[in-house]
Amino acid sequence: MDKCEFCHGEIESDVKKCRHCGEWLKKWKYTPTKQISTLVIGLAFYYLLTQIIANHFIKDRLDFFPKKVFYSESSNELALEFTEQRTKDHLYVVGTITNKSSHRYESVDIGTTYFDDKNQILDYEQEYIGTLEPGKTHKFKSDFTCCSSKKDQSRDYTKYKRFEVQIEDAYYEVPRKEKF
Repeated sequence: MDKCEFCHGEIESDVKKCRHCGEWLKKWKYTPTKQISTLVIGLAFYYLLTQIIANHFIKDRLDFFPKKVFYSESSNELALEFTEQRTKDHLYVVGTITNKSSHRYESVDIGTTYFDDKNQILDYEQEYIGTLEPGKTHKFKSDFTCCSSKKDQSRDYTKYKRFEVQIEDAYYEVPRKEKF
């Protein structure tokens, strides 16, 4: 038998609440420290459980935070070939882009810039290629439409001198590495 710390009445040693005064005994009281430690343990258990499920049961179907690797022209993974074609009122740049890597590129953008004889930009065209599988080639065509109106003399291709084609944006996703 123990005594209640509030009313000093006799109580059994395994009770949580005094039967005389109705107060909760300190040894059974749920303190903020116990609440925080229970919450931390619960969150740690939840995190551990979700990691086990993600890594062992659905790791092939679920790819968390893939890393985007951007193309750099020095990597020689994408090959550009292009040429210029003219008609009466059009100038085209036609070409191909080939994926020489073992990566599946998720997104590829090709930009063509047209310049005059003073290196001023006359026009810029961008083409979205989309997905480019390893070993595959995609054809592209950039159109510099020439205007004969007096309002838009900047697109008159009699001023055209040269063009540049470059890969504006290209990336492939690398799956995250497993921690376990």
